[in-house]
Amino acid sequence: MFEKIIAQLVENNADAWVIYDFASQNPAFVSIFGKNFSTRKCFAIIDKNNDNSLICHAIDSLGISRSEVSRAFNICIYNTWQQLDSILEEKLSGYNTVMMEISENGLMPRSSYVDYGTVCSVKRFVKNVISSADAFQALAATFDEKSLGFHKEAARLVAMIKDEAFALISSKIKNQGYVSEYEVQQYIVKRFQENGMVTDSAPIVAIEKNASSPHYEPTQDNFSLIKPGNMVLIDMWAKIDDPSAVFADITWMGYVGESVPEKYKKPFDVIKNAIEKALNFLADELPVRKVAGYEVDDVCNRYLHECGYGDYIVHRTGHSISVGDSDHGIGVNIDNFETHDTRSVIDGIAFSLEPGIYTPEFGIREEINVYIKDRQPVVYTPIQKDFILL
Repeated sequence: MFEKIIAQLVENNADAWVIYDFASQNPAFVSIFGKNFSTRKCFAIIDKNNDNSLICHAIDSLGISRSEVSRAFNICIYNTWQQLDSILEEKLSGYNTVMMEISENGLMPRSSYVDYGTVCSVKRFVKNVISSADAFQALAATFDEKSLGFHKEAARLVAMIKDEAFALISSKIKNQGYVSEYEVQQYIVKRFQENGMVTDSAPIVAIEKNASSPHYEPTQDNFSLIKPGNMVLIDMWAKIDDPSAVFADITWMGYVGESVPEKYKKPFDVIKNAIEKALNFLADELPVRKVAGYEVDDVCNRYLHECGYGDYIVHRTGHSISVGDSDHGIGVNIDNFETHDTRSVIDGIAFSLEPGIYTPEFGIREEINVYIKDRQPVVYTPIQKDFILL
């Protein structure tokens, strides 16, 4: 762990990482120390020369002593706020630049966990405070071979269940002429459970105008019937039921009919090509330089604009995927639309690529997951080349 952090400090020309926490609200702090003891203000100072300090209130000191990682820190205990201030001055005054959980202009919410007053307090003793976003990502958003194995298995299973769901639509329409979005959704949920998978919310099954809302979700009381001539979007995400597991998150398109109308086929081909351009960009650029998440978003959105669909973009190109209980992870997002994500695309992280085109009449989206290994993009989820005919 400390090797990764020191490497980030050196790369960012920073003297230390100052991790502030109050009541386990900072995930960077929690990722190192857990949620065992932080009931008052705590500061963990990780020094590039490995001269680390952990500043905590006397009330929290017992919990700190139970933390294995705390043995790598010099424990500094305070009672009053004046004592805390004095310790901070002593520990920070020799530093020129420190990293904290902030982001420029607040444009990266996933990296902004320190309040303005605390940043100002630290700035009394150091010259520069810069974002710790890449350091936190390297520490907490990357995952190992075990978790990657879980991701590969999840990718296999969601692809299998996706095929089953489209087959169910086809069968139901042939036998009775229709099937509800909700019935297909609940079938997918059931198959997740039967295969030892969990998810944080139900999948999206949407036709036509419903698919123009990226987070549309059919319910028992609110759904549409899938019939001949309908375009169908299925967005589904799940992981193996294990604390180390990682989600697989895919979106596929189907059409109920013998051939796909041009009004659907043209934007689908644009989306498909945008994903290919993003993958090619990563394959070309990652081996030779640092690439930020916003740059990949620009590649996709620039192409959508060139093809005349710029007015129909409503969300970023992709979100982080990491170990956790949500399919939206804590690493770099592929985003220069909703936010300006300057975090680097580094080895060991994963994210989705899911550009979408959303007209008032319908929505088109394809989604794959990308894992970065040896400075190259690797895709374990299936890539859709054409609509599934139902």
